[in-house]
Amino acid sequence: NRELRLAAVDTVLSYSTAYPEDTEYIAKIKRVNRIETIYTLQQMAQELNEPRLVEETLELVAGGLGCACGLYDDVLSQVMPFLINYYCGDNIFLRAVAMEQILRITQRHAVSPSRLLSLYSASIACTLANTLDQKSPRPFVHCLQIINNSPKQFLSAHQNIIVPHLVASGNEQALRSVADMLEVRLPVLCVNLAPEVFVKIFLMDDQLMHQALMRFVRLISTGTGGSASSSASHSNSGDAGNDSQSKDQVEVNIPSLLRSCTVKLIYNLVLSLGEEDPVLRKRARSALLTVQDILGNPESDEQQGVTNIVQQSVDNLKDMTKTESPKPGKPQGQTEINVDLADFLSQHILGVMAY
Repeated sequence: NRELRLAAVDTVLSYSTAYPEDTEYIAKIKRVNRIETIYTLQQMAQELNEPRLVEETLELVAGGLGCACGLYDDVLSQVMPFLINYYCGDNIFLRAVAMEQILRITQRHAVSPSRLLSLYSASIACTLANTLDQKSPRPFVHCLQIINNSPKQFLSAHQNIIVPHLVASGNEQALRSVADMLEVRLPVLCVNLAPEVFVKIFLMDDQLMHQALMRFVRLISTGTGGSASSSASHSNSGDAGNDSQSKDQVEVNIPSLLRSCTVKLIYNLVLSLGEEDPVLRKRARSALLTVQDILGNPESDEQQGVTNIVQQSVDNLKDMTKTESPKPGKPQGQTEINVDLADFLSQHILGVMAY
């Protein structure tokens, strides 16, 4: 029933834009409501089994939110990738609705489509890059035509966002397309953006982190022949044959790579401590402790494999959880962790401040 769905759209938008008074307190309430709404839309879009009609409703709500908020509101930075994701999809009807809502937002804010997409190019970069695994990524090309950017210009400007996203999501075909368009070898591209990739990976769930780290070291070792960057060079490759060669390509020396980008990595993780999502803040703190453990480990870099690093991250999260809810009479645990972390950060504070 389309009328019922449209009524639902109006109801959701009324909730998200309630409180007509324009005070600072009311503005905060509106912002919270809008962010809550867009997060709900994103969750629903992932879980839907009957796509077209319900997803059209979600797009209409997203378009309404984009019209209700200000042009520079951070809610619009969530609305734009939500709509662009549908525009990049296979369903022609949903693509048309997405573009219709984008044009509706441009009319509401009296800006051109080029201006709107340029303002939020960083927000939509990863969504557009996902389409590069296709033989003919028309949405990517069309959006760049609107922005008046060449693929190389766009990817170069947002490679620090796109490459970590593609490594973490496992879209290797798109990643190779990005490297080709930037005219850079894939291992070189990955190493150059190692700090950003490590931050993305360290903020992931434990199991996904392990998979992403393994993928990252494999991508780095591609074309290097498992040379100096490989941590498996100490094995008896003469007796192991092809199995050893394959292993050499996977076990890249992560600690050495971390040491090469310590300051920038710490800087990015410190920024992540300011995330609104408490889970991400907790993982960022855990990641700092993991980096501290790796860099301060007396074992040689070659002995610290991917599995050990992930296990360190898991252990740090468990320790943090325990110290955040200490037993009666034992509140000192969190203080000890904070002191250790503060000492570690103080060693790199000048480099962090330089960024």
